[in-house]
Amino acid sequence: MTDLSTHFKNKLYNQCKSLVQEKLELLNSAYAESREALGSEAKSTAGDKHETGRAMIQLEQEKMGRQLAETQKLQNILARINADKIYERVQSGALVKADTGLYFIAVGIGKLEVEGNDVFVMAPTSPLAQAMLGKVKGEQICLNGNTQTILSVI
Repeated sequence: MTDLSTHFKNKLYNQCKSLVQEKLELLNSAYAESREALGSEAKSTAGDKHETGRAMIQLEQEKMGRQLAETQKLQNILARINADKIYERVQSGALVKADTGLYFIAVGIGKLEVEGNDVFVMAPTSPLAQAMLGKVKGEQICLNGNTQTILSVI
């Protein structure tokens, strides 16, 4: 497992931003395609089949709209994080090295690989992040009967 550095944290942060940006672009593209499909469906005159097709496209658009809003929220949260800041206590924006792994408290993305290291990127509201919040190097946390020691925070 790597030693924590601002270089490593910045690389991780940029990877998170890129993933969220890619997802946003994919959703925007899919949303635009569904609007086109809805437009072409409007020209159809197939009766009930036409109405069912329109309804399905509209439901899909609503779903994509919610996903877009959620992804934009993630992008806004990441924009407020200063990856150069070094923390002494676990909080949003902190990179934590525990004896069980590396954790970045930011947004709920899941496991990423950075420089050959697995890092769990999680929202501050996740149960593990909640257990870690406010802790400093050397402190232990216990979650679901498992104990972890925080080795460093940056």
